[in-house]
Amino acid sequence: LFAVILPCVAYPASAVSPLNVYAVNYPLKYFAERIGGNNVTVTLPVPADVDPVYWTPRIADITAYQQADLILLNGAGYAKWIDRVSLPRRKLVDTSAAFRDRYIRVDGTVTHSHGPGGDHSHAGTAFTTWLDLTLAVEQARAIANALVRLRPQQAADFDHNLAALE
Repeated sequence: LFAVILPCVAYPASAVSPLNVYAVNYPLKYFAERIGGNNVTVTLPVPADVDPVYWTPRIADITAYQQADLILLNGAGYAKWIDRVSLPRRKLVDTSAAFRDRYIRVDGTVTHSHGPGGDHSHAGTAFTTWLDLTLAVEQARAIANALVRLRPQQAADFDHNLAALE
């Protein structure tokens, strides 16, 4: 039997294909694009005329999320479809996990509608975490940390881009 030993070759960051990142809302997509730059391709497959929080993905969309390198979640009860599908845990990043204790709980069940989508209420947890810019920064940092974990050789780029975004 022969053992073939190949030399270990370090490829420059530019020779590595961009990370395939999927997000559940536009703010996370924007943060990932700003932080990742040319090192990422970020996808939000929600149709433009649909609010992502109420979107239900098709099988093809779920398959695409499953095949991503990284899946960015908002947390705080955003994108409830996540609980009903099988996604690889090692790829999931709950960008609001670090400040779960600061979620805003909304009591009451007043219902209303925003158009043809039907009645709903906003009882539960306020999921628009990024509207508090201090929390948005924490979400951006969680994204940067996840990108560095996957591509440590590009950490300087991610850190530079995060600082510019902050």
